[in-house]
Amino acid sequence: MAYATLADIFLRWGETNVRDAANFNADEPKSRSVTARIKHFLQIHSDEIEARLLGCAYKVPFDPVPPVIRTLCVELAYIAMYRVRHSTDSTAPDPFLYVTQRHNQIFADIHARRFRIGSERQSVDVPMVVGGKSFTVKTKKTPMDNLATIHTDGTLQGDGTKNNPLSVVNQEVTIDMYGIDYYEEEGTDI
Repeated sequence: MAYATLADIFLRWGETNVRDAANFNADEPKSRSVTARIKHFLQIHSDEIEARLLGCAYKVPFDPVPPVIRTLCVELAYIAMYRVRHSTDSTAPDPFLYVTQRHNQIFADIHARRFRIGSERQSVDVPMVVGGKSFTVKTKKTPMDNLATIHTDGTLQGDGTKNNPLSVVNQEVTIDMYGIDYYEEEGTDI
């Protein structure tokens, strides 16, 4: 499944520009072969996005497609078509250098969790918790009371459940989730 449609790429770059960039063989700009080539480049770059985001916090393939992923797809596809079409002059400056650098930074930021995608499945990361005490993660911004209860002990093993406690070395708690304001340790808000 391509992450963008013909309408998306035409809206971003203009239909005439896109069809010109995809027209490698001097075909009629609105011919089936040019349209098929545009769709092919959208698919290639959808696959590239998935490959570049493997191992990050997001599950691929995306469904539904977040707007930032759709934008990346249409930009990558058009730039690739343009470069193929205009690849005869190796001395010409790259008109897309800034955009390509921005794409690389976006992918790096997604992997580092500095860039959040709207369809993100929320998660709570609790890398360090005091051994021997359980605490409850709560939120003030949603109607849910307890999002998670993490149990700890001194064994340095476990998955955080009551029967299999998690153990780590200190009391610093990191929470990567929108709407989490505090955690509760043995009934006390901190």
